[in-house]
Amino acid sequence: MQDFLIPLHFTFMISGVVLILVAAALAVTKKQGWLPLHKTLGTVGAISAATGFASIFLFKYLLHYPHFSSLHSKSGLTVLIILVLVLILAVMAVSGKKIARPLHIWLGRLIAILLSLMIISGLDRFVDLFKR
Repeated sequence: MQDFLIPLHFTFMISGVVLILVAAALAVTKKQGWLPLHKTLGTVGAISAATGFASIFLFKYLLHYPHFSSLHSKSGLTVLIILVLVLILAVMAVSGKKIARPLHIWLGRLIAILLSLMIISGLDRFVDLFKR
């Protein structure tokens, strides 16, 4: 089962990142009909990222590896928490909370940047682990 979890982590995380970045790009362009697609891609991307997170968490649990011992894992947890906050703010913005929309926009921009950095640190972590 452990052999299955690492590729699962890569697949769901890369899918999540791509979906979230496309959702962000749609918000920037704001072409006609962008909002429903933005909501769908953002939500599915967040679910995909959470699934990728769960797979690597289970992998480490099964092999008794320490959780959150690397910069990549700590920052990954931080990004996932901010991502959930962005989704909550989105729901609040749709329900009419005026302060939620600007927070959603700025945290969404932060997520786009952090996801790009997470890819780099994840690839670095992957290369580092295979050097051993």
